[in-house]
Amino acid sequence: MKIWADHQLSTGETVIKCPLCREDFGTSYALNQEVRNSGSSQKSQQHPGTVCRTCNQSPITGACYRCTVCNDIYLCHTCFKTDKHATHSFSVRQRCNQKWHPAFKHSSVMLPQAVIENLTHRNISEDDYEMLLQLDSVAPPCTKKQLDCIPVRQVTKHSQLLLPGHQCRVCLRPFVAEQSVRRLPCHHSVCTRIDIAGLL
Repeated sequence: MKIWADHQLSTGETVIKCPLCREDFGTSYALNQEVRNSGSSQKSQQHPGTVCRTCNQSPITGACYRCTVCNDIYLCHTCFKTDKHATHSFSVRQRCNQKWHPAFKHSSVMLPQAVIENLTHRNISEDDYEMLLQLDSVAPPCTKKQLDCIPVRQVTKHSQLLLPGHQCRVCLRPFVAEQSVRRLPCHHSVCTRIDIAGLL
């Protein structure tokens, strides 16, 4: 979400919007205050006592990668993406108070189906960052079966969707009576004529 917010701010937007449904999340200031109040800080993203073996960043900030074979090999995120120390496997953590988890280099190899099933049937956390990056780099579009799970309903002539300000969150066209719409998991409605497979 931070990457999306930074992108919107760089294009001159003042209010951060949901990347899926374009609903307002809030101003950049309000979101930054929320992050500060949640206890998240730059210091908690530092990994004391670590030095990146390639670029000598010390301490490593953000994702920290540790070789699972060598005792003293650490890499920052930028250096991990290169082919440095590529013969060994690594584990990763985002913050120094988190557990180490297996790290995956990006490749055209799809994650095993069991891992994907695991991710789809539980809440996603910060610890899943590396797996999600790998999944995102080669993710197939949604299947028809998955799209069919998203409820479709008819807009009735007394529906709130016909009130001013209500519109498809993707094409931004107003709804009309008797139109079919999909209700997304975020509770926003979109036209059924929109191909939402690429959005999910």
